[in-house]
Amino acid sequence: MPVETKKVLLSFRFFIIKNKMKGKVIVQTLKKENEGQI
Repeated sequence: MPVETKKVLLSFRFFIIKNKMKGKVIVQTLKKENEGQI
């Protein structure tokens, strides 16, 4: 596997992980807001 491809895969994986973390934070925030409204 060429080095460039490895770099792309690594950055892509990092991007996905970052988005998952961001998604979790957003979900937690929404849950807190919903609990506050009830």
